[in-house]
Amino acid sequence: MSFTLKLLTVLIVMSLAAPALFAAGLDDYYLERFGEKPGRSTPLSGLSAVSQATGELPLDRCYTPVYHSLRRDWQKLTVGTQQVLAKYLAKPALADPAQFTSSGGRFTIHYATSGLDAPPLTDANGNGVPDWVETVAAVFETVYAAEVNSLHYNPAPTAGGVPYDVYLQNLGGGIAKYLGFTNSDIPFSTASYGSYITIDNDFAEFNHDKYSALDYLQITAAHEYHHAIQYGYNAYFDPWYAEATSTWIEDEVYDSVNQLYDYLPPWFQNFGLPLNAAVSVSSGGGYGRWLFNRYIAETRGLDMVRTIWTRLAQRGAPTDGNDIPMLPVLEEVLGDGIGTELIGFGKRLALQNWASHQHDISRIYAHPLPSQTGTSPLPLSEFPAQPYSLAFFSYPLNSIGGVDLSAKPAEVLADSVSTSNADILVLSNSGSATATTTATGGGGGGGGCFIATAAYGSYMHPKVMVLRDFRDRWLLTNLPGKWLVSLYYRVSPPLAAVISRHQWLAKGCRALLAPLVVTVEHPESVAPLLLGLLAWTLIRGRITS
Repeated sequence: MSFTLKLLTVLIVMSLAAPALFAAGLDDYYLERFGEKPGRSTPLSGLSAVSQATGELPLDRCYTPVYHSLRRDWQKLTVGTQQVLAKYLAKPALADPAQFTSSGGRFTIHYATSGLDAPPLTDANGNGVPDWVETVAAVFETVYAAEVNSLHYNPAPTAGGVPYDVYLQNLGGGIAKYLGFTNSDIPFSTASYGSYITIDNDFAEFNHDKYSALDYLQITAAHEYHHAIQYGYNAYFDPWYAEATSTWIEDEVYDSVNQLYDYLPPWFQNFGLPLNAAVSVSSGGGYGRWLFNRYIAETRGLDMVRTIWTRLAQRGAPTDGNDIPMLPVLEEVLGDGIGTELIGFGKRLALQNWASHQHDISRIYAHPLPSQTGTSPLPLSEFPAQPYSLAFFSYPLNSIGGVDLSAKPAEVLADSVSTSNADILVLSNSGSATATTTATGGGGGGGGCFIATAAYGSYMHPKVMVLRDFRDRWLLTNLPGKWLVSLYYRVSPPLAAVISRHQWLAKGCRALLAPLVVTVEHPESVAPLLLGLLAWTLIRGRITS
């Protein structure tokens, strides 16, 4: 057997064996996220705790997306994993439980009277109910009044109109802390679901230099109750827009807390990522996109955000059980196209001419823009690379008119504004209908890894996340890589749509992707192997000759 044939055989065996090794990847992902991975002593190990020095929020500010995806991916998990994680789909079990119904009768607050989950039990008025529990109930009534009575969203559905359940648990006691989550419960139709909320029992573990426990309670209640509303509209929502909306509404209900501005720097430092990037505090995905909702509310009216959710409700339940990608819904409702909306949004960012919350405009992070001198042409074919992303360039005053836009691809829109000290060129990749509607396997801001998402069945699959991280770190940071990614976005969505409909194609793609994933995950092991094979080939060739 020739050396080439032997090498080909080794690669084929690696391709066939690797998918079997990766089969448990999704199981491992959820087991680790819920602290059930063998050898892990704390929930969500490996994630950063809140920094007491900086007040930095946890990586998972809200755990709703994780619970949401767990239910979506449930049938893809092994029976053993399902048995371990089943308790997370049930309502919390509290020690010596008690409950209190809010004054308006809309919420039942469930709390422990002993153990780690117990809230502060001080009862200054001596009515038998802890003062903190009464505060929680009052805050949720305020949230209901704002989101339902004033902003006219449908209330979160409950069976027979009983009060909505809110649970207090010690969510901030682990290595990684999150403020709360909303978990779907019983279905009221194929798409509309009931839910329940769990929030931290006292917010004591979170930094109080900038925000008090009451601040955290207020914004968490506003945030999570809107998730409950979203489950009522359509439980198959796209997580990135669900987080963008829940974060946006925090400031509409409690304008004085202003914690949501902390999410903007990561997005503004990563404008090359798409609008529907996966939910992440570190990249601004989901959370940081709340400001786009403010732009919609200012230019189209507050009701427009609600209209978007109403339109999603009209879509019903998808036949494949995956999340409904939100970009096509936005395109449908906004009419002008998201690329055009992004241009307007980018101009407002540059001019800082916000029409609402003007007393907080200074809180909107202003990231330094790349400076250009004179009128030299830019490699516009490279900016921005990803669909529905932005790019900005700053020019000396009165010089932008001479910029050569002839190299601009058809899908890239351009406009400019003048500030007091510079001309700003704003670029937006308008994407295409194909590139946004075929993000199969759950949507949720897969960020363009269409084929991998279709092959592995979920954009949250660990192998998809590995490939996405490789793209962001190594391809989008240089011009050849950006060109390659741009080409991939043009050809991959139709292929992904076909792959997602045929299991045998998905398995074949996993086999083909396996060597790439192994190389990306373990370059320190694969590189010496490949170099060794190359050296052996050269030496063998010289000996033969």
